[in-house]
Amino acid sequence: METFQLQPVTDLFSTHD
Repeated sequence: METFQLQPVTDLFSTHD
């Protein structure tokens, strides 16, 4: 899976958490 694009997105979600 190409999660490279989701990497930055996941980081934002992690901060929101």
